Amino acid sequence: MTDDRTGTIVLFGGAGFADIWTWNGERWTQRTPRRSPPSLTSTGPMPAMAYDGAGGRVLLFGGSRAGAATNDTWTWNVDGWTLGS
Repeated sequence: MTDDRTGTIVLFGGAGFADIWTWNGERWTQRTPRRSPPSLTSTGPMPAMAYDGAGGRVLLFGGSRAGAATNDTWTWNVDGWTLGS
């Protein structure tokens, strides 16, 4: 997902991972925020990311943990993730 504020692409994890990576057009950088969404599984609903242009933020919604769907919404900024919208 592109973060228009910073001009970077934000990548969250993958199945079984909670990694955060950003791409600035030249290289990937792993981020290690103090707070982050938990690892999500590849079974069940997949999480979705979108950029909120009006709010200037990257959003991560949903996914599945331990076989159960989540309805969590996380907001990314350069300092890390915040749970809630």
